Amino acid sequence: MILNFTITWLILILMSTLALLLRSNLRLPSRHYEGPDSVANVYDNWTNDKILEIYWGEHLHAGHYGNPPAKKDFITAKVDFIDEVIRWGIAVPNPTLIERLETPEKITDPEKAKILDVGCGIGGSVRHMAKRWPKTAHVTGITISKAQVERAVSLTSAQGIENAVFLECDALNMEFPDASFDIVWAVESEMHMPDKDYFIREMARVLKPGGMLVIAAWNVRDTRNKPLSKAEADHVRLLVDEWAHAKFTSIREYIEIFEKNNLLDVAIEDWTASTQPSWRQAVWSAVRDPRRIINISMAQRWSLVRDAYTILRYDTAFRSGLCQYGLFRGRKSN
Repeated sequence: MILNFTITWLILILMSTLALLLRSNLRLPSRHYEGPDSVANVYDNWTNDKILEIYWGEHLHAGHYGNPPAKKDFITAKVDFIDEVIRWGIAVPNPTLIERLETPEKITDPEKAKILDVGCGIGGSVRHMAKRWPKTAHVTGITISKAQVERAVSLTSAQGIENAVFLECDALNMEFPDASFDIVWAVESEMHMPDKDYFIREMARVLKPGGMLVIAAWNVRDTRNKPLSKAEADHVRLLVDEWAHAKFTSIREYIEIFEKNNLLDVAIEDWTASTQPSWRQAVWSAVRDPRRIINISMAQRWSLVRDAYTILRYDTAFRSGLCQYGLFRGRKSN
């Protein structure tokens, strides 16, 4: 009996030790931002192993569930997110532009509106807009990942979409001429930009006078009156470093950056509550159907564990108020 008791305790100690080692390893970020190539490598790997696409579909961004959040299918919520960004970021502040896009029979100017998606992933948002406005819009998606461009082109061709194009391009060094686009939008890509001011300035540069700039971003809370504690700073550092992010910016700082770059009618909206279910659904989509990844390699399984842990840490950060999900819009002056 003493032997059995000793064995039981040894097993418990071993399991506890392994759990602590696993936790310590997961808290050591493995994909630090080290310039544009580090971002490209992360997205090349995610695209090539197709695990995210298997569970998240064509849209590698949050879903929109309303406020208070309603129960929704994960993929449906992602599509709803795009339409909500269009409504809030384009239709509400610029009814003339949305009318041009959605009522071609009323428009005398035959030229299509030009839209730029900065950090387009595998092109989900680009294709959605191209299909929504086939006669009135031409949509360009840029990403720093060669693998994402190739996958986006393949999916777009397979769906027979002709008014969309994808380019491998650094968002901080775009080769488009000044005043090229009627709409510039960036969904969950700005976190990879080390110089937020230059990022906004470059997007404003390629925006036509009167055009709309719309951004969806993960933000850290305002620290003016209450600096981050050590625990909070460590938490944010993990979130930044694990997915090759450069840094997070507060909603307040972004408002100032928009206004500094001569964008007018600047508005923000906090979508933290509306997007919150996305984090846990991103993990449970794989838990509910593990058969789809049963044949992946051990390296892919370990990467999946790391990503699941990081997603749940994001969930905690947004639930606690450490992070916020900000929507920003501004109009370029005429």
